[in-house]
Amino acid sequence: MPRIIPALVSVLILTCSQMVHASGLRVPVDNGLGTPGNAGGAALAEDASTGVTNPAGLVRITHPELVVGVSPVFSSVDFDGTVTVARPINDIVKTGDTSAHIIAPLLAVHYSHPLTDRVTYAFGLTNPFGQGVQFNDNSIVNSSVTNALLITWNISNSFGYKINDNWSVGVGFDAQRLDFEADNITPSLGPIATDIYTSNTADGWGYGYHTGILYMTDSEMTRIGFNYRSQVDHKATGRSFATQDFSNPGNTIDNKDFSVEFSLPPIFSLSGYHHVTEKLAIMGTVEYYMWGVFDELKFKNIANADLGGGSGTMIVKQSYKNSWVFMTGTYYHLTENIRLGLGIRIDQTPTNEKYVNVEFPESDFWALGGSVGYQFNRVVRLEIGYTHSFYQSVDIDYTCDASGVNNNGKGKLHADLINSQLTINLAPLFRNEAV
Repeated sequence: MPRIIPALVSVLILTCSQMVHASGLRVPVDNGLGTPGNAGGAALAEDASTGVTNPAGLVRITHPELVVGVSPVFSSVDFDGTVTVARPINDIVKTGDTSAHIIAPLLAVHYSHPLTDRVTYAFGLTNPFGQGVQFNDNSIVNSSVTNALLITWNISNSFGYKINDNWSVGVGFDAQRLDFEADNITPSLGPIATDIYTSNTADGWGYGYHTGILYMTDSEMTRIGFNYRSQVDHKATGRSFATQDFSNPGNTIDNKDFSVEFSLPPIFSLSGYHHVTEKLAIMGTVEYYMWGVFDELKFKNIANADLGGGSGTMIVKQSYKNSWVFMTGTYYHLTENIRLGLGIRIDQTPTNEKYVNVEFPESDFWALGGSVGYQFNRVVRLEIGYTHSFYQSVDIDYTCDASGVNNNGKGKLHADLINSQLTINLAPLFRNEAV
């Protein structure tokens, strides 16, 4: 994390936090189908959410449709080790263990509508990237982080075009809102040992696109899809606040022109879907994330309350690596109305082990998920499911160059996802028909 403004040391302890991390930052809930449905990826194309996963698949949705997915993620971070806060005289050393827990209800809303026999439009609202952590204010890692959050809201407008009975193409335009927050409490580096409370919040918009192609056999029992999501560059602006004493404005700096800049990666997806029998379907997806674009975080106008005030610019090195994700799954129709799903996901972490810290100690991981879908009538379908992710413990030995704070020990992530999706065929409403 090079190029530090010396007067920013107290806040740099916070911004050295590795909150924005890994495959975990990519939220795999473009819909509420869970791991089995995600395995179908760019080839599934069974509801309006294909406007995001592969807009070419929209031509298969021949009626107006609304999809609402709610997928709460239950995650936690464990750390066991030693935290050393470097000071001019007598370093502060804290040893022990701590945990952070967070529940994040993720939302996916999609609407599709055929415009002609060949063109279908779709609107989508999703959370494609996000991560968060919340430690107790008195935890041993409070010098690095107490609360950190990054969440994106992606608004997409997509179109699918049917070339012929076998081929279709699609394109979508994305407006992506970013909400960012990072807080911590750290001892002053001055001669008087007082706590410094820091908080950085920002929001902003970035823009991109996605495009895809879909091949189907005449029976549509076999489909192959490809989707590309573009890089999105973000510059979020907001407030940087730091204080030693909330009751004394003289010990408080409040900058209203704080900003953070970084890029989120392009993603390539290749998927296949095949009906083995009328009841059994198998599917798989390979994704390639070009995380190399996430090389650094750039912070500007960071407040400092430790050494008499001021603000400055800092570049936080990340050095992410491009990574792969592999998914496979199956659907089995138990009855005409009941569908069972099973899926496996294998993620390669893009993080650089040199920069792994307590906030998100991600390893390579795999996830196993199942789902049950029920078709109530020709209008309403409900899908619910559960996925558990299996992480390994990782070694952490990370020193923030700016602050001298060292975290040394073991870290481990835990994550569970409960997915749900309600799909509503709106054709009877548009045609004023009875259900």
